[in-house]
Amino acid sequence: PYTEYANLLTDKEAAAAKEAVLKAVLEAAIYPKETADQFIAQSVKQDLEFELKGSWNCIVGAKFGLAVNVEDNKYAQLFVDEKYNVFIFKNPSLK
Repeated sequence: PYTEYANLLTDKEAAAAKEAVLKAVLEAAIYPKETADQFIAQSVKQDLEFELKGSWNCIVGAKFGLAVNVEDNKYAQLFVDEKYNVFIFKNPSLK
């Protein structure tokens, strides 16, 4: 199961994020539990930066807290299989 907790992305960004997360979670099944979260985060980041351009980040874990600067309305928090908490955000542009 896939659940969106918060999604302030455009439709195109949300579709790309969902596809990247689900693909990475499926591919992570071959990795040991200790490295699966890191693999998912790296994979999602690379896919979003290729598909949507810009500087994207992805944090994955069972439970975590965070405080980050994000570009306005460019973040989403997703849950997959009650196992992965995935927070995706676009870095603010440097001026």
